[in-house]
Amino acid sequence: MIINFRAYKSSIRGRLAYLTREWKEHDEEKREKVDVFGNKEQFEALHRLNTNKVKAFVFLVSFREDRDTLQKKLAKYGKPLERLYYEVLELLTVGYGKDEVNVFGVGHWDTDNYHFHITVDSRNQLTGTQLYFERSKKFLEYIRTVEEYISLKYGLGYN
Repeated sequence: MIINFRAYKSSIRGRLAYLTREWKEHDEEKREKVDVFGNKEQFEALHRLNTNKVKAFVFLVSFREDRDTLQKKLAKYGKPLERLYYEVLELLTVGYGKDEVNVFGVGHWDTDNYHFHITVDSRNQLTGTQLYFERSKKFLEYIRTVEEYISLKYGLGYN
């Protein structure tokens, strides 16, 4: 498992359409290979209130396993794929309450390996201030710790 992190300074509306495979370039087969986590319309409505310089943070969580293999490994622990998504989300947004974070995610299995995108609106939903994620050495080390923890916990491939 590996996690990449990126901040977006422009609106991510088009990115959400791409992630949910709603672009006209995506055929029906690709649209069927998407797991949706959260409410896209609610995310977009709240995201429109965002006046921060940085608009969103996106975490790409990629697994070595394909979707079927990943589900089999998680089944040994009684953990459905959706619960893994929320467990990783909780670890990445540690320090923020659920009411503070506006998040939307999708999982894709139209590639060789299963992966999901966690999109976090940069606006704190309670205070209106910007959430704080940075590309500091300390935060990137924390992300590596999350990768290792989840990989070891569920016997997943680790990069």
